[in-house]
Amino acid sequence: MAVVTFYGPLSDIMGRTRIVNIGAGGASIRSILARLEEDEPALRDALERMRVRCAKNDVMTSPDALVAEADEVAILPPFSGG
Repeated sequence: MAVVTFYGPLSDIMGRTRIVNIGAGGASIRSILARLEEDEPALRDALERMRVRCAKNDVMTSPDALVAEADEVAILPPFSGG
């Protein structure tokens, strides 16, 4: 199962890390987020307002990147500070 971790205000919306069964064929980060948005409408609203970045196994990547069962995905909202 892939692990999806949300950071910043997205973690407040989602409440916790999500474990996602992506199936044998894999899935893109974009399609995983679409599935999670169905369960959590507030996530959909936040993703429409924010320009998030995605990382897979600690490497920044595109939302279209494919995810395997053992991958870890991070969804990062915009942030600032020093």
